[in-house]
Amino acid sequence: MGKAKAIKQKVITVKINEIQTTLFSLKEPTKKFDQSNSQAVNYTVSPIIKYNFTDDIVLIVLNVDAIINETQEVILNISTNFFFKVENLKGFVTPKKGNPKEFDASKGMLTMLMQISIGTMRGIIMERCSQSILRIQFMPIMDTNTFFKPPLKKQAVKAKVNKAVKKKVKNKK
Repeated sequence: MGKAKAIKQKVITVKINEIQTTLFSLKEPTKKFDQSNSQAVNYTVSPIIKYNFTDDIVLIVLNVDAIINETQEVILNISTNFFFKVENLKGFVTPKKGNPKEFDASKGMLTMLMQISIGTMRGIIMERCSQSILRIQFMPIMDTNTFFKPPLKKQAVKAKVNKAVKKKVKNKK
């Protein structure tokens, strides 16, 4: 057997500095819909990512809408800012050639920060919407890699339910 090659990876040291919910709007649906359908509500997530190299801060703004599929009525709109302190941020993010206002970032770092942000957002929505229809129409687990396909800015991605998770939820009923 041959020797396994060691892969050198950068260590990412991250601290959550602050989480701010800047917008929260929840309303009861105006029309009845099939609440027993686990996919009756669709979640649209729009991330915005900004960098502060002076303070090594990454800001991820997540805007989330919950939309009833049958009526296309928006019943939830929430926007939350996630501030991450990333040690040696310049080591993971570089300006794009020809456009210093746009950046290429380590996909591993962004994926990790997006997973933390979306997981936290799911918890915020579950807690804040515990007395609404969204207590049973929860935000699904998402593949955060879908956010990093061009164009990154203000890309709205429909949440896709992980099939294994969907089966587990159905089996628990």
